[in-house]
Amino acid sequence: MKRTGGQGTAKVESMRVQGRASGTIEVSGTLSIGETGLVDGTVRYGRISIADGGSVTGTLQSGPAQ
Repeated sequence: MKRTGGQGTAKVESMRVQGRASGTIEVSGTLSIGETGLVDGTVRYGRISIADGGSVTGTLQSGPAQ
């Protein structure tokens, strides 16, 4: 899933953020945040990749959903 902006709840296998994504995000695979990406909220991920310039704020948890 490519996320360019928005707010809400997402449960996906993979996600790439180039713009802004906020809310509750569960990514079972890889969450990739591009150099212009901003993620804000409650985030659970299997793996995470953050490019220079990208940012994450909020609560982060690695591993599968409980």
